[in-house]
Amino acid sequence: MGSVAMLAGTAVSAYSQYSSGQSQRALAEKQANYGEQQAQDALARGVEAERRQRLQTRGVIGAQRASLAAQGVDVNEGSALDVQTSAATIGELDVQTIRRNSQLEAWGFRVGAADTRARGQIAAQAGAMNATGTILGGISRSYAYSRGVADKKV
Repeated sequence: MGSVAMLAGTAVSAYSQYSSGQSQRALAEKQANYGEQQAQDALARGVEAERRQRLQTRGVIGAQRASLAAQGVDVNEGSALDVQTSAATIGELDVQTIRRNSQLEAWGFRVGAADTRARGQIAAQAGAMNATGTILGGISRSYAYSRGVADKKV
């Protein structure tokens, strides 16, 4: 009877270890999915920031053109055109910086998500391995117990 109780306890313990690993993996997957959503959000915010930067650059160029035209300068040639081209170039560099920053932010979230998923997989594997070890140990102890009891009966 003691051997059966030992095996039952072993089974419960092994199931608990396995379930714990599976639960940790499921939680890690949810957290990783959240990281993926954050990455998508970072990219979407980047696109919106790019749009706003382009509008701001157009506003700066428009103000330059209006100011130069009010002074009687031909805005389509010479230094006036160079000033506008420079503003457009700087504005586009700002857009590229915004894009790169949002891509780096998204990459960071994705790396974090991948790490979280890997940790979940490791936890699941550890739970399964611990459960296997518990089962093997329990069988061994149960066998030793039954042999000890059987030997005493002789």
